[in-house]
Amino acid sequence: MLLMALLISAGFLCFLGLGWSTLAGYRLIKALCEGVVRKEDTKTIEDEIATRSRMLKAYEKLTSIVVASVFLSELERQRFAIDVGYTVTFLVTLVLLALPVVNVLVWSAFFGATLFMFVLWALRFSAVKAFARAFEG
Repeated sequence: MLLMALLISAGFLCFLGLGWSTLAGYRLIKALCEGVVRKEDTKTIEDEIATRSRMLKAYEKLTSIVVASVFLSELERQRFAIDVGYTVTFLVTLVLLALPVVNVLVWSAFFGATLFMFVLWALRFSAVKAFARAFEG
């Protein structure tokens, strides 16, 4: 009987040692929620949770990932519109190629658009590469 009590207490103490931070965390969550219900200032409890949380320590990186992802998505939508415009410019250049009077004007506009597209694609690839490097794993 004494041996069983010792084993029970040893198991309890072992898991208490492993999971005391979980118990403290539940206590903090309970205090935070009760403070919200009572409409009290919960800033100190929030700060304590932020210092104990492993995931919140990466909060700034998560925020950066979200902001960069949203802006990259918006840029990709705009780039798609630019690609459509470039395709139209290419098709107009091909159609007007037969006219010798407009030939130089059309080619110069197409050449300028092509230079812009090269710069756009180079910056796009470098931005995506930097995004992948910054936020991998």
